[in-house]
Amino acid sequence: MAALSDFIHTGVWRRYDDGTQSTLILTVTQGTGVLLTATLALFVSLSLGQLWSIICFALHQARSTPAPRSGLHHQRQALLRSAPSPGSTAWTLVRLAWTWRGKSPGVLPASSALISAAVLFIVALAASSLLSSRLQLAGGDVLVSGACARPLPPTDDVDAQEWAFSYAQGLAGRKLFERAARLVRDCYGSRAASGASPDCGYSPVDKIPVTIDFDVPCPFAAEFCSGNSAMTMDSGLVDSNLHLGINSPPEDRVRFRKVMTCSPIETEKFAGPWTQMPPPNYNTGGQVPGVFYKPFYLGPRGVVTPNPKNGQRNYTVEIRPYGMELIEIGVDEPRTLWKPLPGLAVSDADLVMFVLRNDAEYSSAVEDPWFRATKQRRPGGGFISNQDSSAVCCTERYQACNTTACTGLGGWLPVLKAASSETGLGLNERQKQVFDILDTAKGNQRQYISGGVLRAHDYTQVLSSVSLLSWGLPRDQWQTEMSNIFNITMALAQLIPTFALETLNVPFVAPGDGGATTHWNLGEYVSAMRKFQVCGLARTRNLRHANFAFAPLVAVLAVGVALAVVNLACLPNAAFWLQGRLGMNRAYQRREWAQGHLFMLQLEKFRAMGIGPWEVDEEGGGIPWMAVREGDEVPVLDKFDDLSKKADPDGESIKTG
Repeated sequence: MAALSDFIHTGVWRRYDDGTQSTLILTVTQGTGVLLTATLALFVSLSLGQLWSIICFALHQARSTPAPRSGLHHQRQALLRSAPSPGSTAWTLVRLAWTWRGKSPGVLPASSALISAAVLFIVALAASSLLSSRLQLAGGDVLVSGACARPLPPTDDVDAQEWAFSYAQGLAGRKLFERAARLVRDCYGSRAASGASPDCGYSPVDKIPVTIDFDVPCPFAAEFCSGNSAMTMDSGLVDSNLHLGINSPPEDRVRFRKVMTCSPIETEKFAGPWTQMPPPNYNTGGQVPGVFYKPFYLGPRGVVTPNPKNGQRNYTVEIRPYGMELIEIGVDEPRTLWKPLPGLAVSDADLVMFVLRNDAEYSSAVEDPWFRATKQRRPGGGFISNQDSSAVCCTERYQACNTTACTGLGGWLPVLKAASSETGLGLNERQKQVFDILDTAKGNQRQYISGGVLRAHDYTQVLSSVSLLSWGLPRDQWQTEMSNIFNITMALAQLIPTFALETLNVPFVAPGDGGATTHWNLGEYVSAMRKFQVCGLARTRNLRHANFAFAPLVAVLAVGVALAVVNLACLPNAAFWLQGRLGMNRAYQRREWAQGHLFMLQLEKFRAMGIGPWEVDEEGGGIPWMAVREGDEVPVLDKFDDLSKKADPDGESIKTG
């Protein structure tokens, strides 16, 4: 099975950040990233070495003058000409200052300036090393490459093809829902989960923040409301780029909002008695004898029968002794089968009802209105549910936005129509297709939300096929369950942009293949991906790859190369040539640069010629200096490759003073 890491784009891409900002990113494999980081650190160090040589040249030329200067000045010039490392330069300057203390005026100011420059460069070198490491972006998003739209294998049997597609579609939806439920359990708020999981670092954001108000009025008529208050969950505006990771410029982004208000409702007052007679138009489908049924009259609900014509039954749902069922009605939904009673229906919102069958036996009484269990099975025994079924009913309102305007809150279909119309938000094709993806996530919720998602299972132990034992539940357990379900719908929206790639292959035993298992692609699962190619725009997080800020990386490389070219190819000849072109008389400076670095060789030649005396301060590091009277001239050797030659009588002299 192909993993998502197999589809990560390696190379340069543009990451769109919050607002109008964007960043060029270079994505490489983790191994390449380690090598690039090490190479970059070495390159920066070498480049700064080139910069230090340029600085030494500039300081040397700025300080170079034919005017009389002390021996300390010329020793500093010789040091700048040799351009050792900034650390070595700083230490040598300190030694020179110590040697010349009290023997030459202005030792401290001049030395302090040069020492400060060397120390500041050392600090800059350390800072640049840290900054170069920052070019690698920790925990950054990566771009999923390629397209999801890969067709299922062809077959000559049309019915088999359709069946296989439905199979793949259903299996993909179930896996998506399971992952969303796991993401919520591991990554969302304290009411939903605790602890950490690798899944939390998968999406561009760990979770979509949800605001919850636990004290709002019941949205239904008083005869339906049970309990003291309702609760509202509000996602706020969820950004397709920031929260869902669909990498898009501002003009292609959308935002959506979901507001869900829930309340436990009365069910027993609307229920009929238990009976062995199936309700009218109910498909028993080979049902074994002895099954009992209990109708709840909360509004008629259509049913698809095997013939396959739609029938009507005059009850809402039948609950067998286990599980939970979701029933919903959408505003303007043409295929809506449930017609809730007046007072339960809300004209400007979709309606979802969660009907629970509770067979657990509790160690203590449960006062929660949805899980209420205050009736003892036997004296001194556990507590069982007071009602054959209980329900929580929720209104769902949505809002759609582009970057400049929003629709009002309303049912899903009216909001989509308002967003897509020319008189509404006027969404472009890409924005519409993002809502197609959200519509797929919404459809997934109605198919796979069942009793398995209930957090009450955390308290329950199955003792046998007919015995369930549970600790008592909190008074607000129903609020925990609704918060969990709401968060799952948010997680579905987070996961769906990249899900089809990560679960590319599903096992399938095709008819007539003798039980052989094949693996089919799930790329067709989300039709919007086929149109939008969202898999080529989706961002995710992946620890097997490394990200670098591309523009700063290029800038560092360009500056480093430029410094090397300037230092190795342009200095000093190009600088001296430019000075000549500008009419600047810098003959002495050129001569000192060309010959001043041989200052110590001059010392040996001078001694051989009897020029001196020279004094050496052993405590100052053994650096020699010559004691001369003010105004004396010290000849400069013209040739250093032949130390047997005498001083050039026509050459310039270095005056001391």
